[in-house]
Amino acid sequence: MRQQNDRAGVRVASVPHDSDSAVQREAEIEILKGISGLLGKPLGKRHIDLPGGTWVEVDGAAADLSVFAEAFAHQGRMKGGQKRKVALDVLKLITLQRVHPGAHLVLAFCDEAAMNSLTGWIAEAIETWKVDRMVAALEADLRARLIEVQARQYR
Repeated sequence: MRQQNDRAGVRVASVPHDSDSAVQREAEIEILKGISGLLGKPLGKRHIDLPGGTWVEVDGAAADLSVFAEAFAHQGRMKGGQKRKVALDVLKLITLQRVHPGAHLVLAFCDEAAMNSLTGWIAEAIETWKVDRMVAALEADLRARLIEVQARQYR
């Protein structure tokens, strides 16, 4: 439960909405810490300008822009919309590599089943564009909270 002020300045408790992703954001941070350790380079959220005047925000980038990563805090097999999100993030990573040739691209997961649920043309694109898929384990408590949040979101 969170505390917030209503319009009159009175402290009121609010129950997180079923789609609240605070736990997922927390898990993504932990995933990136784990991947940073595996790669030996700290990764942090970063705003990257693109040559056409636009920009992207990437979940994890090395300070020297030699690594770009997108994190997925999901337990179990992914469904259609989740796979589309991964596909769009693969496109984002490919675009970043075109601007930063030689950059190491990573899709970072916290669950083997989620990672392995990418099949068909998405898996082919990941392989073709040499995007690495990596898994970083979460602490048991965070994993349990993530599963609980997913159950609320998908009922």
